[in-house]
Amino acid sequence: MRGSIAIWHDTLADDANGYAPRVEVHINIWKGERRSAKRRFHLLDIGFRFQEMRSLRTLSISLPFEIQSDHIFDLFDVMHDSSTLSAIFNETLSAGEVQENGKTFAALNEPKKVQFYVSRCSRDDRSLTTIGKGGDAGSVIMLRDQFFDRMRAKIGDQYIRLRIRVPFHIMNGFVSEVDAKDSAFLSTISTSEIVEFRLNERRNFSAAILERLSGGADLIDVSAVHYFLIRDMTVEMTQSHTGFKKMRRLEPESGNGISEMNRNSTHRT
Repeated sequence: MRGSIAIWHDTLADDANGYAPRVEVHINIWKGERRSAKRRFHLLDIGFRFQEMRSLRTLSISLPFEIQSDHIFDLFDVMHDSSTLSAIFNETLSAGEVQENGKTFAALNEPKKVQFYVSRCSRDDRSLTTIGKGGDAGSVIMLRDQFFDRMRAKIGDQYIRLRIRVPFHIMNGFVSEVDAKDSAFLSTISTSEIVEFRLNERRNFSAAILERLSGGADLIDVSAVHYFLIRDMTVEMTQSHTGFKKMRRLEPESGNGISEMNRNSTHRT
């Protein structure tokens, strides 16, 4: 994979001092089947739990490849389910009633206390632009200032989650495949897959992103990254740069037949 996801922000100048934006990031990479006629996408889920957002004006997520606006979906409705909430956060949670004309609901713990709020991020709340040129071209999803104005009305942590469908033909996605050179002489067909995920690694930024950051935007403070790789049970993992902390099977109805989840959580302070 060429490049890294970059997450930067602009702040409200009058309120920035002492209130630097801080966020917890959740990443799911769903690897689709190459030979499927219907599912011609890999899926990237990216969620943000905003722990400090009083000075946050906009948030930009740069992807090291180009997508279209119809490749981005908000997962608000999917998350309004207690079992889904509990699976994402690995604790017992329930979904409260949807409020504010379908734009938010509270995630409640077992004593029914609010842990955080989940917000809908509609097309009007975000924009999609291209950054860079040629082989360095990528896409930037920007969450608009009015979106954060609305979320600041509630006190406490706020959560959003987007799903990005990455077409198979995109060369700089997160999954690359290598067929064996001598496959014609083998009794079985095997394919090596390389799944790479990089977040806020400056050495992998394009010149256009570095220029944007030098113009006053800052990389957001990431308190933790929770990374899941979801693959079929028949796939064998042979190498990893760090050990996976948890591995479990998904229920048959979850993920359309994808039945194994690998989890690796990396915490930073």
